[in-house]
Amino acid sequence: ISTGATPVGAAIRVGTATNTTTGGTTDYLYVPNLGSSSVSVYSFDSTVGLLGLVGGPVSITGGQPGAVAAE
Repeated sequence: ISTGATPVGAAIRVGTATNTTTGGTTDYLYVPNLGSSSVSVYSFDSTVGLLGLVGGPVSITGGQPGAVAAE
């Protein structure tokens, strides 16, 4: 799995829903891509740790993302 051009950081958002197969939660990873003016979004199971892309990168208009935070 790859990101957009020039990834500059990462933020994790801890999920709240329990995955009934593994007993873990589905968490989310956000990566701002400075070189492609986008943010890549990934999901992963807190127990298994398998990373998966959630759709395509989200385009940013009016600038380039230089940082990201998740709550």
